[in-house]
Amino acid sequence: MGVIIHEALQHQKTTAETLRQQQDTEVPHEPIESDAQVQILTEEAAELLQSIPTDLAAAGPVAFAKHLVEAATLNHDQRAPVALIANDMQMAWEKQGKPKLMDPVGRILRMLLLGGGGCGKSRIVNLVLSALFLIFWGPRGCVKAAPSNKAARGILGKTLHIAAKLGGGSLNIMNLRPQTAAKRALEYLWTPCGAFIIDEAPQGAAALYHAVALRSCYGRVAAHEVELSDYAEPSQSFGAMPIVVECGDELQLPPVPASAGVFAEQSQAATEHLAGVEIFKQKDYVYRLSTMKRFTDATQISILTKMRRSGGCKLTKQEWKALRDTDISAASATEQRRRLEGTELWYQAAPTWATVSMAQVIRSRLSAVKAAATLFIVPAKDYVLNRPVNARLTDAYLAEVISSVPNMNNTGRLPSIGLFHLGMVIRLTNTVEAPEAVTDSTGEIVGIDLDPDEPSAATEHTSAIEGIRILHRLPTITVKLHGVRTNFLPPMPCTLHAATGACRDCTSCDFRAGCIAVEPQLARRSFPVEVQDPGGNCAYTIQVQRRQLPMTIKTASTIHTLQGVTTDPGLIFHWKFPRFFSEELRWLATYVALSRPPSLAQLISVGLPDELRNIIEAGPPEGILSRFNDMFEEKEKATHIRAAEVMRELGWDATD
Repeated sequence: MGVIIHEALQHQKTTAETLRQQQDTEVPHEPIESDAQVQILTEEAAELLQSIPTDLAAAGPVAFAKHLVEAATLNHDQRAPVALIANDMQMAWEKQGKPKLMDPVGRILRMLLLGGGGCGKSRIVNLVLSALFLIFWGPRGCVKAAPSNKAARGILGKTLHIAAKLGGGSLNIMNLRPQTAAKRALEYLWTPCGAFIIDEAPQGAAALYHAVALRSCYGRVAAHEVELSDYAEPSQSFGAMPIVVECGDELQLPPVPASAGVFAEQSQAATEHLAGVEIFKQKDYVYRLSTMKRFTDATQISILTKMRRSGGCKLTKQEWKALRDTDISAASATEQRRRLEGTELWYQAAPTWATVSMAQVIRSRLSAVKAAATLFIVPAKDYVLNRPVNARLTDAYLAEVISSVPNMNNTGRLPSIGLFHLGMVIRLTNTVEAPEAVTDSTGEIVGIDLDPDEPSAATEHTSAIEGIRILHRLPTITVKLHGVRTNFLPPMPCTLHAATGACRDCTSCDFRAGCIAVEPQLARRSFPVEVQDPGGNCAYTIQVQRRQLPMTIKTASTIHTLQGVTTDPGLIFHWKFPRFFSEELRWLATYVALSRPPSLAQLISVGLPDELRNIIEAGPPEGILSRFNDMFEEKEKATHIRAAEVMRELGWDATD
């Protein structure tokens, strides 16, 4: 790491703790080298905003929004929801006397923006709505959030837990009254806010949605005329927030457990769940995007469109053949090798952990070969907490049995075997340092520091398996995180500044922006492992606690992790579903898998079953559809009629 490793780690912990304090309180302390606090505009959005005439905002939200949608090259379908928002904002702006900044209290609209993968929801949020709301409510006038870290990072937002200043624990309403420090942080975040954007809203838990609605109200009571007891009323939701826009797709995999979702069956739901659903239903507009900008394959678009059709729709022979042709299972070994040529950096995913653990090995090995780098094999340190008294249960035997547990959800999200090389693109499986090095963050390995006690004669394979080294001790790995510029680690001065310290103006000094040191983690909980006596009939349940580096290669994942990802350059998907998958989950998983690659030419299937055609042709799950239609069917129809009217009225109705 360029300095004593302990000093580097201490510097990192101090920097991360400062960031966490700023996040918890929201109020900036002394400035540090981070943009995690305020920046909610992507670089592309910031450049787009700078290109707009400075006096255009004086004409109002409609004129400003029109310039944004044109600069962002939105198509006709994508412009329609923006037109609805801008039009309602314009009326409120004029009613308020055309102020430079609009009043951050008083409901204007609630919108649910729906659409399948690749339809442009993120583009609308990142390039248009974020900029529009910041211009008319100021630099702290828009809060963006999502249920998961990955979704939040996609829009430069916060998780819903962080936005609500929830420290974990029960979401029971009795536990949602904030303490003094949390209330102060809520006030700082929510008081100036005029617009709230939630991405992947249908993937969040209804009780969490309720908690955010209530806690944001706590943050606005003191500054605005908001009645806390009426927080669930349409005019007062989210503290009488002017605009709330929620994005997502009702036909995505639900949260875990599925019963927590906003479209779940509600007969046994808790009060907080029911209250969250009622607030979620308070929509003025429900707009569904229908174009699929991500995809370049007309056949794939047709298949996905038919999949989403209520009541089902038959595939043509050509469509089914195109899908079947992606399967390499029945091909000869020679043909399989030919089809797999050039797929070293493709994604590989499956619904089952047994297959994913195999994919992690395959992707890691191919990645190392592609990079011409040594692949380090790092076995986890597993501690048996209740070892049976049985001489036949040797260390080697137990290690083999324990390492065969594939499900990382059971092992504290820590792999049994870590596989790493310089230049590997990885995904963090646990949080390393909040708020930036969090679960599902991605980055590139730029340094591997071996343990000082790593044997100098560590096992190396240079003949049978060239380019592989097995480590006996857990190393520390430096990762350059994607989209992060915080200086967690001490800078590395160049030769010229070695004595005086790194210089900001020197291009040779390395401040290692976005780099973070990842140490081995000890799982918070133990996990059970069934062990059979190899020489008898006895069976034991041992408890194991794992210590390992919390990361794995980015391109091997479960179907849940694959959500929201464009699998470019391609996807190898294994079609074996777990027995416990319901018909509803099988359909949802199928849709996710088929909607990740940009074309069928970028999809290789393994074990595509004949019954998949029945799943596709049956249409979306009736349970989700019926509950969605009960909530929003009429509102969706009315929204599209109104959108067409507004587009004509504003003169936005020109063809693409």
